[in-house]
Amino acid sequence: LRARQTADVIAEELPAVPREADDALLAEGWPVLPMPQGVAFLRDGKVLPATLIEEGPRIEAAFRKYFHRDVDHKRLALSGAKDKIELS
Repeated sequence: LRARQTADVIAEELPAVPREADDALLAEGWPVLPMPQGVAFLRDGKVLPATLIEEGPRIEAAFRKYFHRDVDHKRLALSGAKDKIELS
């Protein structure tokens, strides 16, 4: 809700910028349990294990859709190559 309200305010100030449709991947959720209170959240029923199992992959998919790294560190580590950063 807050993100949609913020988008509405920005859209009013920037009417020439086209607004994208809402993306369900970006819905709020629980990617992991917060620490240190995570165990209490499970015990008190504030979050269910199934929620984490469902929402974690959705949130990861949203991240991969909207953020792109110059270097894929996971693939780089698997290949055994050294990470090199070139400064220009």
